[in-house]
Formats: sequence, C-alpha cells, structure tokens
Amino acid sequence: MSKNYLSGAQIRELKKSKHVLRVSKKSIKYTEEFKECFYQDYQKGLSPREIIKNLGIDPDVLTAERIYSLTNLIKKEALRIEGFTDKRSNNLGRQGKIAVTVEERLAAQELQIRKLNQKVEFLKKPSF
Repeated sequence: MSKNYLSGAQIRELKKSKHVLRVSKKSIKYTEEFKECFYQDYQKGLSPREIIKNLGIDPDVLTAERIYSLTNLIKKEALRIEGFTDKRSNNLGRQGKIAVTVEERLAAQELQIRKLNQKVEFLKKPSF
C-alpha cells in the first residue's frame, strides 16, 4: 500500500484553517477544540465529511482514508481519561535521574489507578 502524501497546495489550504496546529506532507495535527467539536457533532449523527466542512476545512483536500483515520482517532481519544489533550506534553522522558516530589508521585499513582479502574470496567462489560 502506497503512502498518501499531501501536495503543496493541500498543505497551504490546511494551514489556513484555525483548527490545524501543524501540517506536513505526511501528517496533520488538529486542535483540541476541533476534536471536541467533531466528536460532539459525530454524536449527533452528522457524517465526518459534513462535520469537517462545517468546521471550515474542505473535505476534498483530505482523502477518504484520512477522514476515516481521523474519525477513529477522535473516537478513541474521547474514551481516554485525558480526553483530547496531547499525552506527550506531560511526558517527562526518562525518570531515572530526576528527583520526583511526593505530590508528583502521588498524582502519577492516582492517574494510574484511574486508568486501571477504567480498564477493569471495560473488561466487565459483556461483549457479544
């Protein structure tokens, strides 16, 4: 399967949108606001193409594969505890030599507990 790179014209068109943080020939990074609005409209039953168009992005600039991937990404992020926030922004990298306060350690453990509880609740649901 070949890669679907964006052309220069498509990149320029996407950069005009206030909902696009970054765009390269390989990827597009959307704002949290865009993802939240997209998910709310998706829950209302609008199609992904309609939602993208209503939010000011020309859906013809994106391929059907990109729209499908965006929809799946947003649905997955909506289920996360962190929501639509970027998980990488809080990543401190390797923790071996950094002194961590008790409060930071406690907050990290509480987050881990919430995530584990979410997994347990998911596993309790019957899948038919």
